[in-house]
Amino acid sequence: MLTSTELIAKRNSILDAFAKAKDELVTLNTEVDASIAANKEQLAALVKENEALTNVKSNNAISIKTLSKILG
Repeated sequence: MLTSTELIAKRNSILDAFAKAKDELVTLNTEVDASIAANKEQLAALVKENEALTNVKSNNAISIKTLSKILG
């Protein structure tokens, strides 16, 4: 049979484990937030690059039409 002091120590140990788990989850969420932010930055850069590439393609299409008219 455990004494009240032992039971209190066991309870405190359990609470400490939960507190540590909570702190680790908060830290993990911070890391997840940082990853999400980095992904959003990458996504924005890719969207911008795709817009530039689409513009080049459009300009190429116009040039192709013009050259086709010139060259017959």
